Amino acid sequence: PGATRGTGLRKKRSTIEHGIAWVLSEVRTQLEAIADVEGVPELLDRFPECVLLGGIAARRELVAALLGEHAVAASAAALLVAPGMRQPVALELRCGAEDFGPANGPEAEAWLRSVAQAAGQALGHRLKVDALRLRLSAMGCANLDVIDLPERSGSAAASPKIEEMRQRHIGSAANLLVCLEPGAPLELCKRFDPMLKRTVLIGAAASAAQAGGDDALPASTLCGPAAARALEERFAALCRERLPQWLQHLERLELRLSRSQKEARDLEQRESSEEVLRRARSAGLSFGRALQHVISGAPGCQAGALTLEEELAEFAAAAKKGQCETGDAGMGRAMSAREAAGAAEEVFASFNGVAGYAAYLRDQVHIPAADVPLNGGAAWTRLLAEIEVAMRLAHPPQK
Repeated sequence: PGATRGTGLRKKRSTIEHGIAWVLSEVRTQLEAIADVEGVPELLDRFPECVLLGGIAARRELVAALLGEHAVAASAAALLVAPGMRQPVALELRCGAEDFGPANGPEAEAWLRSVAQAAGQALGHRLKVDALRLRLSAMGCANLDVIDLPERSGSAAASPKIEEMRQRHIGSAANLLVCLEPGAPLELCKRFDPMLKRTVLIGAAASAAQAGGDDALPASTLCGPAAARALEERFAALCRERLPQWLQHLERLELRLSRSQKEARDLEQRESSEEVLRRARSAGLSFGRALQHVISGAPGCQAGALTLEEELAEFAAAAKKGQCETGDAGMGRAMSAREAAGAAEEVFASFNGVAGYAAYLRDQVHIPAADVPLNGGAAWTRLLAEIEVAMRLAHPPQK
């Protein structure tokens, strides 16, 4: 929604004071500050508003009556309910409790100018679906929230944005529909509220429904202070009725926010530099212990255990496939895979193959545990003994 703006013109109240409306404003302000939190937008949608439906004259008279009985009420209503409005205007009307001097003085005129400046944001040529939210405090003002939608006109009536505004505000089960006139406004109420359970008939609409014939009276009579007081009382009763549900949802939100805050603090603690260093040290120590077990071998573990001949056969097959090379070719001290395969083949050829070389190592050199399947550190020790023999064969003495 648009930014909440507050204007104040205060005098001793002449209407019933409903503190729940002020609490509603405070809660809404705090929730809008965290509107990106999951569940908060849905909670805000549960707060009721009175959607005004009727002609511009009737809506202006009702808004003027809701603002209070003072000289600038009608002027303020004309600014707030204007033909050029191109977005919904959400009014949080709240009554001030202190005497602020004459209503037609400089301070009252300054208040009216602030209303004009704030309401001017809704004027323009392009429709906007989001509401411009204004919080107004005036002498004798009613305590309730109202929504005034852009006036229906030829091209705008068929606009998808107009329909979206209606679905959002008139179609909301939380809102009251304030029907001021019979005809099209009442039909629109019946479209979204067929049983008229959420609909409040005021002014000409109420007169027509009672068949009293007073629908010909001017809007100033039908939508005056009496209608404003009745609507304020209905709004306050609705708030009191739904208060337990709001408290329940707020308690759930508070619990969820407390849990999220705790998780955020725990995450911050885990991501601190000291904690990261501690975990890195712990990981290093664990890796060192694991590597020691791998090198030493685990007692009774036969995973990957090979005899010397099986180990040499695997090496010969890998060398033949070109999978064995040493060093860094860029440094000039490398043995390519092809050279490694040739060197291995040369060693094995001297003994008529891998089996003959393995028999030489087992029967003549007597390498320990040649016929025993080994893995881990024991296999590594046996490999070092075999490499020493291979190096002696590759570099025979001059004699």
